[in-house]
Amino acid sequence: LLLAIVYSFTATPVYEAKTKVLVNLEEKAPVNITNTLPDEFKGKEFFDTQLALITSRSLIRNVIVELNLNENPEFQPERIPFVSDLISWLKSLLKTLAAQNSSGNF
Repeated sequence: LLLAIVYSFTATPVYEAKTKVLVNLEEKAPVNITNTLPDEFKGKEFFDTQLALITSRSLIRNVIVELNLNENPEFQPERIPFVSDLISWLKSLLKTLAAQNSSGNF
């Protein structure tokens, strides 16, 4: 560790970087995005259509296939130990509650 510290202070730098920041204090009016969009993109119908498209099952299915998400452990709750343990616990809890309910103890 001591050798690494000595080396880092005595070695010739491999690269050096410099930068300048230009600060312009002149205020400019912000761009209102709705003024730049064509009229057909401004209505509620357009956004409803876009929402329907991006939440459609066929698009979601295509994304899953294209990105191979069905093989990705992050998208497989039964492969994640905590989640599978939680699911097992909830199932056993439901069975216990159902048994108590049917025997009249609930």
